Amino acid sequence: MNRVAEFQWQDAVQDAVHERDPAKLEAKIKTAEIAIFRRIHTFRSLRGDVEGQALFDALRTIRRLKNLAAEQRVSRAGLKQ
Repeated sequence: MNRVAEFQWQDAVQDAVHERDPAKLEAKIKTAEIAIFRRIHTFRSLRGDVEGQALFDALRTIRRLKNLAAEQRVSRAGLKQ
């Protein structure tokens, strides 16, 4: 799959979004969150900025992905019992 990132931090987000191995997903989510928060920290103002909006959209996506991963862990744990 050929993905083109407009901003550097987007590579980490895309890696997390496209990860299919549950064992690797949590680490990729954490890497993406760190990349997003580091970039947010370097901004003086994100209001009205294209990258700023993209950062916040990516953060929402990563949080949804994190919730789905947690639900899958709970579901798998229930199946093992």
